[in-house]
Amino acid sequence: MGIPTLFEARGGISIGVAVLSGTGAPGGAGGHPDDAVKGSIYLDDSNGQMWLKKTAGTGADKWVRIQSQDDLDTALLGQSWREPVKLRDATSYADMTAAETAVNTGTIDGVAVADGDRILFEAITGENSNVFIVTGTPGSGAILVEDGNDASKGDALYIQDGTDAGKQYAFNGSSWVQQGSASSTEIGYLQSFIGKSGNGNEAPDYLSTHVVTDGDALEKAIGDLDAEIGGGIATPQTRTAGPISDQPVNLNLKALDDAIGPNVTSTHQVAAADSVNANISALDAAVGADVVTPQVRTTGAISAQAANLNIQSLDAAIGADVTSTHFVGAASSVNANISALDAVLADVKTESKTDSVTALATLDSVLVDEASVVEWTIHARSTVTGSKVWSGKVLAMHNGTTAADATDVDFNLFAILKMGGIINQLDFDVDLNGAGVSQTLRLRASSGEAVNITVTRSILNQL
Repeated sequence: MGIPTLFEARGGISIGVAVLSGTGAPGGAGGHPDDAVKGSIYLDDSNGQMWLKKTAGTGADKWVRIQSQDDLDTALLGQSWREPVKLRDATSYADMTAAETAVNTGTIDGVAVADGDRILFEAITGENSNVFIVTGTPGSGAILVEDGNDASKGDALYIQDGTDAGKQYAFNGSSWVQQGSASSTEIGYLQSFIGKSGNGNEAPDYLSTHVVTDGDALEKAIGDLDAEIGGGIATPQTRTAGPISDQPVNLNLKALDDAIGPNVTSTHQVAAADSVNANISALDAAVGADVVTPQVRTTGAISAQAANLNIQSLDAAIGADVTSTHFVGAASSVNANISALDAVLADVKTESKTDSVTALATLDSVLVDEASVVEWTIHARSTVTGSKVWSGKVLAMHNGTTAADATDVDFNLFAILKMGGIINQLDFDVDLNGAGVSQTLRLRASSGEAVNITVTRSILNQL
């Protein structure tokens, strides 16, 4: 029984681009393949290959064949990243026969080997440092066959079992070098950090041996230095008798404590010969007590008063030199000017919250006589499903003035963000309410499920 045909288009079909079929590669013979637009698809019914037209015009070179799995497998063959190997064997073998003899013992690096196992052999005389495949049953004349993928610089191998299980090796052009967490780069850094010049056993070589002994272990050398430094300073301004050079470092530091104090370069309040503690006390007395009565100072020349009293005298001067007088007065005090600014800013940017909104509710309003353009930033969260959140902005304006009521409103929603799903029937509106000096521009909302809404208002144009 044949496959039923729903419909058949012998010349192909076109949906802006064409879907065609034929025998052999497309193009070069006139007809539909050459007439097809870029993006058209052609199916070769002789081998099942698919082609895509990449350039307008006539000829097979205007088409590109879509790659198959076989193409990808062929392209990847021979690349640096290889299949893992079971074992790594760095043993030096005199020749291939010696290596095969080892394999036929049935065990390499303490691990049983079997037919088909891949093993990295690094030192078989006369052979490449490469992967060899066990062919045959070990113990019954198994041989080693080199992987057809020759080792090249950058090749990488993962070791599955044996002493080097879990490690990765890369070929640097002549040998396989361990990479990853225990890479040669990391080992080199550790060697440099502790002062080693290369691999293997090497005694430390200290450039200075005043306290440590050259060749001692790092741990012992640190212990010698620690003993030389001595214990913590327990009694400041006291040191033991004897020359300083005979005492540990910390005892020498104690001796320095007595020296702190002289060489004061300014002696208005302190004495050059006094200790640091005495001089700090003298400065503290000169500064004076805390300011307890702003805008009041004692009588007499400022130079004759303590520092804090002099600071008090500056308090009364604050308020003058106001360079902008839109809302504040140059002659007003700082307190009065701050109050004036606070009153102006009260309506410019405010935040309000309305909980459990369902039916149409007013979220915020502003007097028409005070602002003509308003922007609200809105954040809404469902009380039913807390993960459902809506955020956006509303920009609104009206046609009113300070002398005439508004009769029309225009607004739009923008910068909308949503998370956790759609809040059912959430809607926003801006309208006018009232008349005269009490007329307001209102932001309103309704929702099919209860929502908590926070609104931040910014006035963009004041009247």
